[in-house]
Amino acid sequence: MFFNESSGNDMDQIRALWNKLIGLPASSSQVMQRDKWTRDIVRIMFFVVLISMATILLGIITKKFLFSETIPIYMIFVATAVAYFGSQKNGWRWARFLPVLICLLTGFFFSFGSGFRGTGLFYTLAIMLTSMLFGVKPSWFVAFVSLAGYILLGSGFQTVIISLELPAIITTSSLLLGTTFLLSYFNNSLTRVISDLSIGNQKLQQEITLRRQAEVVGEKQKSLYTRLAENTTDLVCEMGMDGMFNYISPSYLTTLGYTPELLVGTIAYDIVHPDDLQ
Repeated sequence: MFFNESSGNDMDQIRALWNKLIGLPASSSQVMQRDKWTRDIVRIMFFVVLISMATILLGIITKKFLFSETIPIYMIFVATAVAYFGSQKNGWRWARFLPVLICLLTGFFFSFGSGFRGTGLFYTLAIMLTSMLFGVKPSWFVAFVSLAGYILLGSGFQTVIISLELPAIITTSSLLLGTTFLLSYFNNSLTRVISDLSIGNQKLQQEITLRRQAEVVGEKQKSLYTRLAENTTDLVCEMGMDGMFNYISPSYLTTLGYTPELLVGTIAYDIVHPDDLQ
């Protein structure tokens, strides 16, 4: 079997397109963020559902609820538990689908059973979770799926009910689309801020690199000048504006008989003959 290079490139393009559609992170930093977000969100959902289920079980024990009426919460708990333990085992890539599906299917369930009453919250949560865990484009897909499920399941596929419940449909549709628009705006604004920070960080890193290179060059030049001064027979010194010696070369000892310890810190005019000062 021969490998076709063009087919391999096509597969890479298809894979890149799929990753872009589902919001798969491209860089390692994005992977770390989506991994962390998935774990945090799933952990919060797990404990919220756990507390809700414990409360409902208490209501069943006290005969406030019927067990048959609370079956959905147990199914949600099982799905949330699978997502929670999966995300803890580095399975965040598939575990992040479950919170979105839980909210979306819960919305479908209540739309089918309760019509248009109070089901928009689950669809809104599904859109928000999709935006956080996948990206803006998948959240638009979930928004339109939510609208279709809300309208069709809530009306029982009957156009008469749709016309009667048109105000509620328009209100909820505006809520879902408005939420998606706001999430898109927030994501785009956040992307611009992160891009600016990234550019600033790159410039800072370049400046730090240039400064380090300048320090290395400076150290090499200093070492070179030090070697020249210590091995030359000429008298080399570093003197301040006030005439104080800050450095003298070893040639001072062989030529004039002065050691560095004797002259450094003293004023040059103090060792010059008074007649030479005039």
